Amino acid sequence: MSSEENIKASAGEASKATANPAHTADKAIRDAENTAETVRKATRKVAKKNAKTVKKAANKAVDTGEYIQSKAKEKTMQNQDYFQNITQQVANSNKEYMEAWVQSGTKFFKNMEECSKAVMGMTQDAGQKSTEAMKTLMACKTLNEFTETQTKLAQQGFDDMVENTSKLTEMSIRCATECAEPLNDQMTKAMKKANKAA
Repeated sequence: MSSEENIKASAGEASKATANPAHTADKAIRDAENTAETVRKATRKVAKKNAKTVKKAANKAVDTGEYIQSKAKEKTMQNQDYFQNITQQVANSNKEYMEAWVQSGTKFFKNMEECSKAVMGMTQDAGQKSTEAMKTLMACKTLNEFTETQTKLAQQGFDDMVENTSKLTEMSIRCATECAEPLNDQMTKAMKKANKAA
């Protein structure tokens, strides 16, 4: 339609409106009702669409929350298992260290008993030799014989002392070595475990 035709149509409607005002009011009411109904339908449609979107977002939020909760629970359980494992390892390690100390102590006292017996034997032997030396020296008839016997006895006493000292040194070294073995073994095990863990 041209603008001239639009003007004629508007003029025609205006003249009708002026001619019949009730008809124009009814038409305006119907148009308003139609517009209101169209707005209501559009509003319902948008509300339904928004409700679906909100429901999807809520479901997604719930799913995300459940996922985060399950992951947090899983991680907590892993950490709990890890710390229980560490605690058990420490307890086992402490038990193993105590066993190593007990073994070491047992070996120490066994070796000390052997050393004590050896020292007692050396003391008794020295006492007997001292008594025999006194008898031998008393049996000497000349000063030269006494001096030679005393020199031999002194040399024998020195040799016995060196031999006994050597024997006690060997026993002490053996004692230290045997006592250290359980502790060294335990330290070696602990170092291997630490290297595996790292």
